Amino acid sequence: MLVFGLGTKYTRYCTVSVHSCVTLANSLNRCWGDNQTYQIGTGVNTIYANPTYPQGLPAAGLDIAAGGAGCVISSDKRVFCWGGNQSGEIGNGTTTIVATPTHINVPGITEKIDSTGASTCAVSDTGQVHCWGNNQYGQVGDGTTINRSTPKLINLGGQATSVSTGAMHTCALMTTGQVKCWGNNQYGQLGINSTTNATTPQLVLTISNAVELHSNGSHTCALLASGELRCWGSNNYGQIGNGNTINAVVPFTILTGVKSVGLGFNHSCAIMVDGTLKCWGFNSDGQLGNGTTTNSHSPITISGISDLKTVRGGLFHTCAAQKSAPTIYCWGDNSYGQLGNGTTTDSLVPMLTTTIVP
Repeated sequence: MLVFGLGTKYTRYCTVSVHSCVTLANSLNRCWGDNQTYQIGTGVNTIYANPTYPQGLPAAGLDIAAGGAGCVISSDKRVFCWGGNQSGEIGNGTTTIVATPTHINVPGITEKIDSTGASTCAVSDTGQVHCWGNNQYGQVGDGTTINRSTPKLINLGGQATSVSTGAMHTCALMTTGQVKCWGNNQYGQLGINSTTNATTPQLVLTISNAVELHSNGSHTCALLASGELRCWGSNNYGQIGNGNTINAVVPFTILTGVKSVGLGFNHSCAIMVDGTLKCWGFNSDGQLGNGTTTNSHSPITISGISDLKTVRGGLFHTCAAQKSAPTIYCWGDNSYGQLGNGTTTDSLVPMLTTTIVP
């Protein structure tokens, strides 16, 4: 998952598992949904079906991540994290749950951050990447399979503009427009034409001039400057979008005319240049938003929602934000209130979240 811009009022938004977070233009932060491991950051583990504030952040937020660990980059470029910490994904040198945001010592000036599953990565203003947390398959990228409870500098052989963490793999968008990935490669999610794991960054084949990169679950997609979308990795539910359920060990072209992309655990969505939305893959809880629970192996247009700028997927839900109005829509599984509409009722079509006042 990669956090992203949301226009004039919503600046950063993310959803990874069964909760969601947003940073507003005035840099206030809101989170909602599952809170069993204190991932909302309020100091208690009560489920929140409406957006609420993580507690104790000393400075306004510039970027936000919502994985096993929730993390915010403050306005003074410091990192604060909270939530589950079984593998050290908080980055504070322990494996103890952290109920409210705590300062993490990430070297350099941090610009972007991402957290999915049990690992976290941050990008500095100089393009360096530091990662920490679960490292069972080398997804931290430091050449080992030892879990890391503090940030480790990754040797990328160049500078990155962003980083995106999947369930057990990690990818970085380089300043050259190329993509490098590392970690688990069981389904070809590293894009290197093999299924061999890698504990250090590997160059993804056939990707150049990429401008946006997203990983979730065991698949990855890169958006090229031309508007071409390429995806690779696990495809058991059609989440690659190439019309079948065969895993892809190299990138496949899925769509053209794409403006932005967002991935769920086993589904994918793309915003087209006209602001409409297409989704594909797993649809067990209506996370595709087309009014059904039928999987789709290729992109389908989602009705009832338009004028979109950004989209993100969670475990079994999806959220999208409009560009001209400060409005967030969510749909799919809502068993933990992750749709943010004050209920725990699932929705097979896009629904407005509870109003978030910037």
